[in-house]
Amino acid sequence: MWTMAIDVEEDADSIVGRLSEIVFRIEFSEQGEQFYGTGFFIDRQGYALTVFHNLPDAVRMNPAVPIKASFAGRAGRISLFWVPLETEGLNWQEEHDIAVLKADPWVVKDLKLLPLGFLPSNIAYRRRNRSWAD
Repeated sequence: MWTMAIDVEEDADSIVGRLSEIVFRIEFSEQGEQFYGTGFFIDRQGYALTVFHNLPDAVRMNPAVPIKASFAGRAGRISLFWVPLETEGLNWQEEHDIAVLKADPWVVKDLKLLPLGFLPSNIAYRRRNRSWAD
């Protein structure tokens, strides 16, 4: 389970401002229809997350096809590429509707990324709460 850590003392405008710096909008058309989606950057190497169903069919067939996105943190459009990670033959990205994308690191060089955390879903409820409190 991934979550974004946001300081609850921060006001809503400040949080929206921070999120708008790392969120991008995916735009593509297939068979004459226009599609949109969003994603967000998670590290300085240019990795990002979106939902798997945001991936155009052309990208699913060929990960070398760029995904075009508009990005408030940078002027103009950026290109991202799907990173089709598979573990032991299981396509976990499609199964869990999450997709890992990659942009050039220069895209995120000056961004203020939000800290992320991960806790496996099999951790007991009390232990999970203690982990977030630390």
